Amino acid sequence: MIQVILNPRQGWLDAYGVKADPKSLLVSGLVPFLAIVALTSLLSVFYRSSETLTHCVLEGVVDFTAYFVSVFITWSLLLFAFRRWNVKWRCDEGIVMTFVVYTIGSMAVITFLQNVMPVELALLSFLPFYVIYIMFGAMDYLGIRSEDKDKFIVITILCLFIPPYIMTYLLGKII
Repeated sequence: MIQVILNPRQGWLDAYGVKADPKSLLVSGLVPFLAIVALTSLLSVFYRSSETLTHCVLEGVVDFTAYFVSVFITWSLLLFAFRRWNVKWRCDEGIVMTFVVYTIGSMAVITFLQNVMPVELALLSFLPFYVIYIMFGAMDYLGIRSEDKDKFIVITILCLFIPPYIMTYLLGKII
């Protein structure tokens, strides 16, 4: 995932060459990272005097749950949307799951950075645009034809960004 974040085009080429099992990426890669992201939400107890430990723990649970559930929602939405809007791709469902795991992981990196920073940085608000760049770099990895690149970008932005934000919002309302 670090390679995909630092150099998206080469990272996706390397990911294609490795052909990692999406299930193992999820279980041994993303889930532990999401647990670390959830734990970093506890840091705001030290940074902000108004935060309570209970609220920080609940925020961590919301972050973990929103990203974890979003992986499966996003995967299903992408497969449906690619088929529905005739996006031509040469990959299987496992490669799409790997794409989703890496991209949701990239979004979780943003949350991690927001949690560990003692102050809010405006720069971090623009990092989702970099995730779009990461997604754009995956076109060759997924085998998207150049004439379908516009549909691909619109579909992936909608399918990858909306579920985590809706899940975070809904779970945040519950707590």
